[in-house]
Amino acid sequence: MLWLRSMLPLCLFLSLPALAEESGTLQLAPGLAASPEVLRPGQCVRYQEGGTGFLGRTPMYWLEGEVLEARHEARSLLPCSRQWLEPPRSRESLLEREAAMPCLRQEGAAPVSTELALVRIRVQRWETPWDKVAATRGRLYRSHYLAQPLAEGAELEINGALLSPCGQP
Repeated sequence: MLWLRSMLPLCLFLSLPALAEESGTLQLAPGLAASPEVLRPGQCVRYQEGGTGFLGRTPMYWLEGEVLEARHEARSLLPCSRQWLEPPRSRESLLEREAAMPCLRQEGAAPVSTELALVRIRVQRWETPWDKVAATRGRLYRSHYLAQPLAEGAELEINGALLSPCGQP
C-alpha cells in the first residue's frame, strides 16, 4: 500500500496535461491550488509519502522546507518509455524513471505542452525510511530526496504538484 501511495504523485504528473488542456491554466496540488500564497518566499511547504492503509497504519515519510522561489516553466511532455510503466527493481531504476518525469502514459501519444510550477525550497526537517524494501517505493529514502542528500539548509527544487502547505495531509 505504501508503494501505491508513493506512486500517487506520479499519477498527478500523468494527469497534468489533460487537466491543463481542459482548463488552460497551471495545475497545482490541491493544497497549493486552494492556498496559492503558500508559494511565496518564506512559507512552509511539505512533501510526503505513505500514511495510508488500514487505519492509517502505513508509516508516513515527509520533508518540510521554506519556499525560496517559485517559478513556472513550460515543458513539452513526451510519452513514457515502456520500462517506465514497470515497477522499479532497484533504487537506480527508480532514479532513472524519476529523471524522465513528467511524461505521458499513453503509448504513441503526441507531445503535449504544459506548464509546471517548480519550487526551490530550503530543507528544514524530514523523516525518511531506512528499510531496504523502501528503496524502490518513493522519492524519500535514507535521508535523501531522490539522489540528493537531505541536510538542514540544503536546497531542493521540487514540482509544485507534489507539495502541500505545512500542517495539511
